Amino acid sequence: MIFNRGNVKVAVKICFILAFLLEMPFDFHVNAHGSQSIQALINSATSGSVVHVPPGTYYENNIEINKSIILRGAGSSCTIIDGSGGILPIIKVLVSNVTIEGFTIRNTASNQETYGIVLMKVSNVTIRNNNLTKCYIGIRIENSSYCRIVGNQIVSNFAYGLFFVSDASNNVVAGNLIKKNPTGLIIYQGCTLNKFFHNNFIDNQNQIDNEASHNKFDNGFEGNYWSDYNGADLNLDGIGDEAYNDLDNYPLMGTFYFIETESQYGFEVISNLTIVDFTYNTALRELRINTEGLNGSVGFCRISIPYALISPPYHILIDGGQTSIRYINYSVYSNSTHQWIYFDYNIHLTRHEIVIIPEGLLHIVLSTIIIVTAVFLKKPYLNLKLKSK
Repeated sequence: MIFNRGNVKVAVKICFILAFLLEMPFDFHVNAHGSQSIQALINSATSGSVVHVPPGTYYENNIEINKSIILRGAGSSCTIIDGSGGILPIIKVLVSNVTIEGFTIRNTASNQETYGIVLMKVSNVTIRNNNLTKCYIGIRIENSSYCRIVGNQIVSNFAYGLFFVSDASNNVVAGNLIKKNPTGLIIYQGCTLNKFFHNNFIDNQNQIDNEASHNKFDNGFEGNYWSDYNGADLNLDGIGDEAYNDLDNYPLMGTFYFIETESQYGFEVISNLTIVDFTYNTALRELRINTEGLNGSVGFCRISIPYALISPPYHILIDGGQTSIRYINYSVYSNSTHQWIYFDYNIHLTRHEIVIIPEGLLHIVLSTIIIVTAVFLKKPYLNLKLKSK
């Protein structure tokens, strides 16, 4: 081939395009009618790809992830991998740098050791926002390190929720619901330097079976919620005053919630209330939380507020000011990016609305409440006049 200035420029452009394509992740999609298995799609994908699985129920097990990919379901409520009661693990992760997210993974054998997900001698694997249920063991972490188990619901499995074995070390388990398993978490001897925090351990027959040492059950100032913890919180900060079973030095007095926003930041809430829904108004920099609690009891919230979302000083209104705050501490803890606040109040309604705003916007919110109230009070008379016509 004869090279001249023109075709050299073309060749250079082609090289740049090829380099770009080789670096960018490719997206692969399972056939929406389910005619192609998830395993077949993984086999056809290239390392670094995002493998999308649309809504549906996929009856598969022994799915082997043998390349570094993101396996992404359309959401755990609608993308289900059913192991059909088999003895083989549903998903085996055999390589590092993998993410699995957005699935319900369910239905292994109930009387023989097998797993919803098993990590085998890997690192930098993320398992997040999945629902693992009716598996003999929800997730087994075997001789693996620097993995993240985050935001999953690990509920009603046959033997164990989470199982750490064979020197699994330096892993993070955070923000998971681990509920109604015979044993919520088991850690074998030799598994060290793992960190567990912001998890909700609720109504497991045995919350934890810990045979190891040198693991941490907090992030330095907040630990986990244990439904059988009976300690007190005399200094009113949402953290128990005594350790849980000599493991968790900062047990949470309520369940942990993470409130996502459209930004990279979110709100972390610890509360004995049930959060029904919430909204964050970017323009007003206002957080609204609707809660439910037991009438006649005292409800509390400990909230981590990013400065990027709401800057201090803060003002808190409950039911538009109709419900009084019993106690409030605006400076429970702070760092360069967040401030933690704590408050409590008497529950006297089925549902309460909590509003957190910058103090400078208080007059706007109060004016809105007055206008809405005035309109509401006038509404019956307006209806009467319309009816009389």
